[in-house]
Amino acid sequence: QILINLSSGTPQMKSSCHMLAVTVPFPVIPIQVTTPNERENYGSPNYDVEKSWMDNVDNAPGAESIQRAKMVKSENLRFLILREAAISNIEAYNFPAALNILTEVQEFFSADVMHLLEAAQHRMNMELKEADDASKLAQYDLFPIRSGDAQDLFEYMLRLGIQQKSGQLMDYVRGISPALTLLFECFLGKKCKRQI
Repeated sequence: QILINLSSGTPQMKSSCHMLAVTVPFPVIPIQVTTPNERENYGSPNYDVEKSWMDNVDNAPGAESIQRAKMVKSENLRFLILREAAISNIEAYNFPAALNILTEVQEFFSADVMHLLEAAQHRMNMELKEADDASKLAQYDLFPIRSGDAQDLFEYMLRLGIQQKSGQLMDYVRGISPALTLLFECFLGKKCKRQI
């Protein structure tokens, strides 16, 4: 863990440390440390380090240690901004972009998130075995239907629905014919007992 002290230095240094704490691409803990007197320290031109060390009550035998460091509650702005960008891409079914964005801040969340996004990307590309493998890493059952032709048809229809919702109308129209072919083949196999 990295601790960033927000209480020492010039106002510019404190602001820079706080900005650093909320924008780095990995988790840090910003802290405030109070003085033993719990008020500002004013420097003295005649400051004697040895005398101050001897007079420090924290150094006295049997002195109780007082926890003067307090964690500052703050959230990492970089993570918040990138998380919102990833959510927007997920809502638009742009899983590769969401994966790309979240790779920069993956220390802020569970590895399961990345596994599920990889699974979604494979599922979108109709790579069902790879999607299943990735979802199992997150201990998540991705597929509601698991039987051969029915699964292929169901997943293909889901993909068509996503293409329609996301405005990929040329791909949607082009994909209808194979979907109808699969549907008719399933119908002939189940109802007419004929395999093509």
